[in-house]
Amino acid sequence: MLEVTLLAVTLGAPAAPTPVPVPPRPAEVARGLRWLGGQQDRRGCWEGPAGNTTATTAAAGLALLMEGSTLNEGRYADHLRRAVAWFEGVAQPNGALVPEGDAGVPFGPLGSHAAGLLFLASAHDTDDDELRRKRLGKVLAAAVEYLVANQTAGGAWETVPGEGADSTQLTAEVLRALAAARAAGIGVPAVVFRKASAYCVAATAADGGVALS
Repeated sequence: MLEVTLLAVTLGAPAAPTPVPVPPRPAEVARGLRWLGGQQDRRGCWEGPAGNTTATTAAAGLALLMEGSTLNEGRYADHLRRAVAWFEGVAQPNGALVPEGDAGVPFGPLGSHAAGLLFLASAHDTDDDELRRKRLGKVLAAAVEYLVANQTAGGAWETVPGEGADSTQLTAEVLRALAAARAAGIGVPAVVFRKASAYCVAATAADGGVALS
């Protein structure tokens, strides 16, 4: 018995099985969404810590879209319309969706921009208002061009454009936003995806892990 005990100690006890996540109950989700809706600023945005407004608004907007509301109907339609209007108001002439003074966390201004593009593309995809779709389509096209212009020669994106610090995490976030824009009918040059794919392949180690940079 002692030998068996020592062997167990030496080899280590088997790890406990990973608990199966408990799905959230509808009442809890509804309560959380009501709280989220109540946090919307009168300007139409949500403000996160350290002045991180763009990414926070995008995340809140995506949560309300996932509830099933659209810009046209649903419990949070008005919240979504005001969030889209806020983005339209802060969009810069160069296509950037990040207003002056935004903290741009966690992936810098391009990360916040990508989050905004993902939300707007998702909202645009379910919008039945033709005038708003046309107006928002122009914002999305400019936002895509902004990301295309900021792609590095190596196919990545940098947390701070021009500083030479490629980020695999940011590149993944940008690709997700560009894919959503393309799915919503916004043109994205195929070469952008080819260059980014080549960059991701080069950043992948032999064991399949992707290096953080």
